[in-house]
Amino acid sequence: MTEPFLGEVDIFAFTFAPRNWAFANGATLPLRQYTALFSLYGVNFGGNGTTTFALPNLASNQACSS
Repeated sequence: MTEPFLGEVDIFAFTFAPRNWAFANGATLPLRQYTALFSLYGVNFGGNGTTTFALPNLASNQACSS
């Protein structure tokens, strides 16, 4: 596996998030702890932009192929 990009969304066949990954479940994160990720996501998915921001929420979506 190549080095993933910061902010990359990927599909895994696990019931857990691999180390240094997070579920795209809309969780709110502290901005101070994840400044690099905040610089990419901003408040596009939620949060107040001062102390928090949110991950995208893809929990109700399904992967499909074309």
